Amino acid sequence: MDHHPSDPAESKDSSKPQDLQRAQALRWSGIGFEYLVAVALFGWLGWKLDHALGLDQAFPAFLLLGLFLGIGFGTYRMALLVRSVERSSKPSSEEPDDPAKDSRPSDTKSP
Repeated sequence: MDHHPSDPAESKDSSKPQDLQRAQALRWSGIGFEYLVAVALFGWLGWKLDHALGLDQAFPAFLLLGLFLGIGFGTYRMALLVRSVERSSKPSSEEPDDPAKDSRPSDTKSP
C-alpha cells in the first residue's frame, strides 16, 4: 500500500532521495551494461573471425584475443565513466588541484 502524503511539500521532499537513488542506480547499471556489451561484442567478433578463417575447430585464438580486448576496452570505458560520475556528484567547490593553475613558484630554475 502506497503512502500518499497530504502536504505537497512533503511529497517533493520525500521523493527527492528516491529519485537520486534511482538516478544513481541507472548510472551504475549503465556502466555495467556497457562493460558487458564491450566484452560480448569483441568476443563475438573474435569468434566470427575464427569461424571465417576456419580456426574454430582448432585453437580459438581470435576469440580469446577478442575477449581480452573487450575486457581491456570495457575496463577503460568503465574507468572513464566512473570518473565522470564521481566528478558530477561532487560539489563544484571540491575541484581537483590543477598543477597548471598553481600560483606557487616552481622550485626548479629555468636556464
